[in-house]
Amino acid sequence: MKERKLPLLPQAFELIKSGRKKIEGRAPDIDIPAKNYKHMNRDDILVFIKEDETNEIIKYTISDINHYSSVEEMLKYENIKIVSPLENDSEKIITKYHSFP
Repeated sequence: MKERKLPLLPQAFELIKSGRKKIEGRAPDIDIPAKNYKHMNRDDILVFIKEDETNEIIKYTISDINHYSSVEEMLKYENIKIVSPLENDSEKIITKYHSFP
C-alpha cells in the first residue's frame, strides 16, 4: 500500500469531498511518468490536494480500480454521473480531461 498524491482543481476537490464525485479518472500517457497511472492499486491511499491557497488535503483508500486505455473507454464503462456530476456531455468531459497538463 502506497500513498499517491494527486492535485485537484477546487471544484473537483469539493465534489469528491461531498461524495457527489465517486470516481476519479485520469487521462493516461505512459510516455510521461507522472501521467502513467498503471502503478496505482487497490488499497493505495489517494491524497487529494486542493489546488488553491489552502492546499487542503483529503485522503481516500482505493477500494476498486480499473485501468482504461483512454478517457473514452472509461466513459463507456463507468456511470457518467459519478465520473463528472456537473456535465452530461461525454465529448465535453473528454475535452476537459485532455486539457489538464
